[in-house]
Amino acid sequence: MTTKKYILIACGLLCLLSVAYGQKRETYFFSAEDMANIRSSAQTPWGKTIVDTLKSHIDERLKYPLAVPKEEAGHLHDYFCPVHNVFFEFDWNSPDKQYCSFCKKTWSSDRINWAWITIAQDRNKQFLTDCMYVYLATGDKKYARYMKDMIKGVTLPNLPIIVQRYMRKVWMRRDGSVMYAVSTLLLSLCSKRERWKK
Repeated sequence: MTTKKYILIACGLLCLLSVAYGQKRETYFFSAEDMANIRSSAQTPWGKTIVDTLKSHIDERLKYPLAVPKEEAGHLHDYFCPVHNVFFEFDWNSPDKQYCSFCKKTWSSDRINWAWITIAQDRNKQFLTDCMYVYLATGDKKYARYMKDMIKGVTLPNLPIIVQRYMRKVWMRRDGSVMYAVSTLLLSLCSKRERWKK
C-alpha cells in the first residue's frame, strides 16, 4: 500500500473514533440545540422554501439509479470538449459517451469518462448533503433510507472489512450528520485514484 492509502485509512479511522466518542457522549456533529434550530427554521416561510428546493433536488436525483460508480474518478478538467473547450452535458445514463452541445457530437476516452465519474461522485455527495438537511429539518426517515440505499453497495477493497462493517453500522444513528459524514467518507475513499502513475 502507498503512503497516501495509509493516510486515508488513518483519517477514516480517526473520523470513526470521533463519531464513536461523540455517540457515547451524546454529542454527535450537531448538538441537540442545532437540530432544534434546523427544525424550527424549516417551519419559517424561507425555511420551507429551502426545504422544498432540497426536496426537488432529491426527487430529480431519484429519477436515476443510486448506484455509486465502482471505478476510480478522474479530473474535472478532462470533462471539456477537446474542440470547443466547453463543458460536456452531464447525463446519468451515459457514463461512457459525453455530449458536446456545440459540435453535436459524443466524445469518449478513458480520461473523459473518468471525469464523468468525478462529476457523478460530486452530485452524489450533494444528494447526501440534501438528504441530511431534509432529514434533520423534517425527521422523515425516508431521507435517511435514501442515504443508506446509496451507500449499501459501496465496497472498498483496500479498507479492512471490520472497518467497513463498523462504518455501515455506525452511520444509521439518530443524527443525520453522522450518516452524512460516514457516507461522504465512503464516497471519497472509493473515488480516490492513482492513474497519474501510468
